[in-house]
Amino acid sequence: MSGHNPGAGGATVLVVDDEEDIVTYLQAVLQDNGFRAVSAVDAASAQQEIRHQPPDLILLDIMMPGQSGLFLYRKLKESPDTARIPVLFISGCPEPGKADRLHVDPRFHPEHEDPMNYFEKPIVVPRLLRRIEQLIGSRGEETSSGRH
Repeated sequence: MSGHNPGAGGATVLVVDDEEDIVTYLQAVLQDNGFRAVSAVDAASAQQEIRHQPPDLILLDIMMPGQSGLFLYRKLKESPDTARIPVLFISGCPEPGKADRLHVDPRFHPEHEDPMNYFEKPIVVPRLLRRIEQLIGSRGEETSSGRH
């Protein structure tokens, strides 16, 4: 273990990316830091995994064949069962204006969630782990203070 494990508590993170190398890498990083990592290669298999066992957080690639990550994000936010699952976007497309386009319709962003949960590949792992822990920690506090 790398020792960077405050608050992880075995939380489940779903990695959704069509690039196998990225999925394998992120799963290893997450597991090394005390998380349970599961994966999906596209939006359809991600939806199945989420129905089977909702994760505590989703790492979601934006550009995938078929349905995009943004499409899946919108679907998740439309359903009361999945709307409160924190989502971090990941993308290998660093281009000017990309972040601006991630300001998806505000109704898809719960008040407690930062709409700019966006990480470009290659991902800066310490920053990603800090953000995951922040989001999972705040979600845990929310559910323990009043279950929905």
